[in-house]
Amino acid sequence: MTGTDGRVGGRAARSGLVLLMLAVCLPSCSPRSTPALDAELKRIRDSGAPVSCADIQRKPISDAENAAPIYLQAFSKMVDAPSWDRDMLLDVLGARLEDISAKEWAAVKKHVAANREALTLLHRATAVPRCQFDWGAAMRLPRLSEMRGSARLLCWEALLHAKDGRRDQAWAACLAGMRVTRALAEDPRFLSQGCRHAAGGTALAEVKALLPHLQLSASVWREVQATLDEMEQRDILLQSMNTARAGCIDYFGELRQRDSRAVLNYRRASWWFPFSPTRGAEVAVRRRMALRFVATRSGMRSEAKYLRFMADAISVAAKPTAKAAREYAALEARYEELSQSNEFFRHFFTPFSAVPRFIKDVLIWETECRLARIGVALELHRRRHGRYPETLDVLAPSILEHVRPDPFTGKSLVYSVDDDGKGGMLYSVGINGEDDGGVRGKDDISWGPCPPSPRSDDD
Repeated sequence: MTGTDGRVGGRAARSGLVLLMLAVCLPSCSPRSTPALDAELKRIRDSGAPVSCADIQRKPISDAENAAPIYLQAFSKMVDAPSWDRDMLLDVLGARLEDISAKEWAAVKKHVAANREALTLLHRATAVPRCQFDWGAAMRLPRLSEMRGSARLLCWEALLHAKDGRRDQAWAACLAGMRVTRALAEDPRFLSQGCRHAAGGTALAEVKALLPHLQLSASVWREVQATLDEMEQRDILLQSMNTARAGCIDYFGELRQRDSRAVLNYRRASWWFPFSPTRGAEVAVRRRMALRFVATRSGMRSEAKYLRFMADAISVAAKPTAKAAREYAALEARYEELSQSNEFFRHFFTPFSAVPRFIKDVLIWETECRLARIGVALELHRRRHGRYPETLDVLAPSILEHVRPDPFTGKSLVYSVDDDGKGGMLYSVGINGEDDGGVRGKDDISWGPCPPSPRSDDD
C-alpha cells in the first residue's frame, strides 16, 4: 500500500511540476503582444498611416485612363535578344553614335525589327498619363524586368532613328522611354520605385547621348521639361515607406500566428546548429530559429524597435533634400548599430536594409533629373551661341524659367567651362555636401563633361 501511494504521489508531483512549467513558460514564450509593440502600433494608427496592407487603398481609375492593360499586351509581344547579342545591346545604351560599331548597329536593327509590334504598343501605353497594375490578393509586384526592358527597347529604337537622321522619331522614342517611369509612379513599393529610377536613368543617358547629334525643337524641349518634372516628384517616397512598414507588420503577425506553438524549441535548438554537417543545413536551422524568435517577447520588443526606426526614417524622408541629407548619415549609422546588436535585425532586417539606401537613391534621383534639365539647356545654349555659357545664370529666362539650385546645398550647382567654351563640367556635391571635383565613385553626382558636338549644327 505504501509503495503504491508513493508511485501515485510521485506521478502527481511530476504532473504538477509539468503543469507549473507550462503555466510559467507558455505565457512568457508565446505572448500575443508587448507594451512596447502595442505603443508603436497605436502611434502608427494615430498618425493615420496603414498598419496592414489591407489599409492601403488606391483610388481606382477607369480602363480608358489606365495604361496597365496596354503594357501587359506589349510585354506579351516582346522578344528577347539572343544571348550572344545581349551584351552588345547593353553596351550601346548611352554610347555616342560614332562609337557604335557596325556589328552593334546590326544587332540593334535586328532587335528593334523583332519587337516592332511591342514598340507600337509601348508608344500607346506611354501616351496614357496614369497606370495601375492589379495587385491581387497577394499584392504581386508588376513585371519589373519587363518595365526596365521597355525603357531599353525604346532607347534602342531612338538610337536607330538618330543614326538614320529621323530626328522627330528619335526624340519621340526617347521621350517614350522617359515616360515609362509613369507606369510605376503610383506603385508604392521599394522594388517598383527602384525599377522606376533604373528605367528613368536609362532614358536620361540616352537623352545625353543624342543631344550632340540632334536638334531639339521648342516643342520637344517643353515635353522634356514636363517629363522631367514628373520624374522628379518625391511624393511616392513616403507612400513606399509606409507600405513597406505595413507589409512588415502583416508578415510578422502571420509568423507569430504560425509559429507561436513552436517557440519552446527556439532555445533548445540553439545549442546544436553550429555542428550542422553542411552549410545549407546550418542556414536552414538559423532560419527556423529566426522565425520562432519573432513570437517571443524579445522578438516583439525588437519589432517595436524596428517600427520606431521606420517612423524616424519616414520623418527624415519627409524633410527637404538638404535637411534629409544632413540626417541621412545618422540614420544609416543607427541601422548599422541595430543590425549588429540585435538578432531580429540580423535575421529580418536584411531585406529592409534598403530603407536608408532607398532614401539616398530618391535624393540622388531628384538631383539627376535636375542635372538633366540644366544639361540639356546648356546644349541648347551652345547650339544657339557656338559655345557653353560662362555661368548657369545666363540660361534663365531665355531657355529655363529659372535655374534650380543644388538640392543638397540650396546653392548653385557646380559648373565650369573650358577656355574655348567647347566643353565643361556640371555636377552636384551630393549627399555629403562636399565638393569632390565631380569624380566618379565619390558622392558627387555628375551630368559629366559637356563634350563638344561631333557634328556641325547644320547636320
